[in-house]
Amino acid sequence: MKTVWIVASGSQRPDNCELNDIKHIGPIWGAHNTWRSWKTDNVVASGVSACKLMLERKIQLHSNLYIPRTLYTDLGRPNDVNLYDSPNWMEAKDIDDVIAMNLAAANSDIVLLFGFDLSTPESSGDTIKDRMVKNRYGIILSLIRGFDHTQWVLIDPPSDTDASFGSLANFTCDSLSNVLTLLSDQS
Repeated sequence: MKTVWIVASGSQRPDNCELNDIKHIGPIWGAHNTWRSWKTDNVVASGVSACKLMLERKIQLHSNLYIPRTLYTDLGRPNDVNLYDSPNWMEAKDIDDVIAMNLAAANSDIVLLFGFDLSTPESSGDTIKDRMVKNRYGIILSLIRGFDHTQWVLIDPPSDTDASFGSLANFTCDSLSNVLTLLSDQS
């Protein structure tokens, strides 16, 4: 059984949780801005500036760096990177999180989502920002539905999860301590 973690952009590792305990269960996927806090094993960068920053820091020597195939030539054909085909749904909040979910779920039985807020989105009054948040929700719902043989577990959600996730048979919520206890015995 293959288990992976996906940490949301901007999420911080809890003080009471050892990184080795998490990595013992499975590799960590995350956006380019999660590498420092989480030491992610698989780093996703979708924008030109994020890709350049990761390449300047030589992240690909320490982690699996995923960049869009469309930027490969423009970035000087870097060595030791993984390429992915850019999706058409680039206008979504925290798109690197969504891309990580898509890439990680392709070969996983269990996907553990940490730091994700999947509560019902509230209007911010900014039409563009609201659309990007709604797009993100729609994409995440589609991914979970599309990878229906993968179990998705939302870890320690900050608030009640939107009702649309409750109807998904392959989606559940749990606490970090419970997941660490249950899955560390199976690794």
